[in-house]
Amino acid sequence: MRLIEVTFPDGEKVQPILKATLKTNPLDHRLTEPDNQGKRLLRLTFRDGDGQKAIDAVQAILEGEQNWRLVVIPIERACRALRKTLTRRLAQSVVWRCARRCIRTSPRAPRSIPTS
Repeated sequence: MRLIEVTFPDGEKVQPILKATLKTNPLDHRLTEPDNQGKRLLRLTFRDGDGQKAIDAVQAILEGEQNWRLVVIPIERACRALRKTLTRRLAQSVVWRCARRCIRTSPRAPRSIPTS
């Protein structure tokens, strides 16, 4: 899956961008109201490999404009990395809690547990 984020100035090109990108059949879309700098954010979600037509449409409409950005984020890769990090942290946490419990219940264990 891909998440495509387009940041662009509010104005007459909002509706053409929205219409052109919705013709490319995204799984989901979200258009924000203008922020305090007068910029909007359009988020589009596509299946893996899809979305190039939306990118091309946005680039064609905003060609020659300034102050716009387009970012493509592969969702599975971001989620997979986050899942690995969380799994590792959870495993470390479980091991630490188990070790603390063993130390507390052991008759030969020191009275204090190192915190670092």
